Amino acid sequence: QIYDGFVDSDLMLCDTSSIVFEYLTQLKPVVTLQYNNPRSVLINVEKLEDLEDTINKTLKNNPKKPEELMECVNQYHPYYDGKSSHRVLKIVDEMLEGKHKPKKKKPLNIIRNLKLRKELNYWKFF
Repeated sequence: QIYDGFVDSDLMLCDTSSIVFEYLTQLKPVVTLQYNNPRSVLINVEKLEDLEDTINKTLKNNPKKPEELMECVNQYHPYYDGKSSHRVLKIVDEMLEGKHKPKKKKPLNIIRNLKLRKELNYWKFF
């Protein structure tokens, strides 16, 4: 499992991937290579020749402060009570009971539907 690697690792090296934010919940450093949306909590490397040196420096002395990491993690995943799935299921049950209805129904978009079906080669008529 990938999450077992999270626990065993000292840092993550990654490109542009959402898994970066899951890893940050460990409050461990993340070195990114040419990340398309660098953030202050990530240690982004633009040039491949700087990668090894950056990893070594990060392992010796992580330049990112735990407070910075914690702030980012709280934006991504603010709950640590182990009840996130329970909250989701509660909202789903409430929606099934008729609560939390959308304010306005989306308009029927037949042209968009046909274009998407053509693109996906999906023509089911029965």
